[in-house]
Amino acid sequence: MTDQQALRQYAASQDSQAFHILVEQYQRLVYSVARRRLARVQDIEDVVQMTFLKLARAAGTIRHDLGSWLYTTTVNTANELIRRDATRRRHETVVAAYSRPVISPIRKIAMNSAFWLTRHSSNFTRINNRS
Repeated sequence: MTDQQALRQYAASQDSQAFHILVEQYQRLVYSVARRRLARVQDIEDVVQMTFLKLARAAGTIRHDLGSWLYTTTVNTANELIRRDATRRRHETVVAAYSRPVISPIRKIAMNSAFWLTRHSSNFTRINNRS
């Protein structure tokens, strides 16, 4: 069965065997394209899974070269993941910046004074004991 026949059969009747044929035939292509764009194995596997999920949903609309469609869809899905991760990291950085405790200048002086006093209190004790 050719990939176009398997695609038409899956689109018409949701035949899992036809979809399995498509996955077997194109999983190396999809995986290698995802691997060129992404570094983490988990991200690569996520993109492969999302690409085949998109294929399952769009099977009835693909009219021409399935390999080209899968290549383009994999690149676009990887790019979406990269953008989403960059946005998440940017938001986390902003949240982390706002969640740091802000210490007022007066509190800083008080903390430094307390530190200095505890550090040098033994000197005062020795001076007072002499008299």
